[in-house]
Amino acid sequence: MPCADYWDIDEILAEEQDVVIKTFHDVAGGGFLYPCTGAAKPRDLKEGAKVVVPYWLAQKLVRRNAVELDLPVIFDEATQETLQTDPAVCRLGEKSRYYFEVGLKLAYLTKNFKLQEILVNAYIQRYHDLMTLSSGMGEANRSSIRKAVPSPSNAKSQFLSSLTALEEDMHRGAREAEDQYQRWTGSFSCWQLEPSHIAEVPAFKRARAGA
Repeated sequence: MPCADYWDIDEILAEEQDVVIKTFHDVAGGGFLYPCTGAAKPRDLKEGAKVVVPYWLAQKLVRRNAVELDLPVIFDEATQETLQTDPAVCRLGEKSRYYFEVGLKLAYLTKNFKLQEILVNAYIQRYHDLMTLSSGMGEANRSSIRKAVPSPSNAKSQFLSSLTALEEDMHRGAREAEDQYQRWTGSFSCWQLEPSHIAEVPAFKRARAGA
């Protein structure tokens, strides 16, 4: 996983993820966090109140021991179990475009080391699957001169439609590298290596060939 960058627009967008917090005590002036109901909002956020806020705000409050943070539903136990058994089947892109970035931030903030380990292992496994798939597509492209390219399986199509923003960038980079390699190899006029006419064939080989 890439290191966090304060100026990275993707990091900023990832921290817009909504999370649920529960206050430990009254928060002065925090009444604006209550959802809009049409009625006048109280000035302060009351003790024990549960409200939805973006991660960047929840992070500040958690570090001040003012609130308790609940993991979003996209990181529930069922999803964690699936990530452990077969991460490729998880449609993470539909859950969040920045699933791994958000998950690791939440795991670090809440000291949830189990979630951190699951996310790292799932990311590595999905990375291997993605690179294998990209390599397989390259092999299919190279063989397209000799035979028709087989259509991708339904499982592969589903996997590609489940990618997060980071995984899409990696997949796009792998395909671009493959295209550049194809253009480079296509610049050669000769593909078949032939024996040099300068090097003389040893005598014992000529004799064996004559026999």
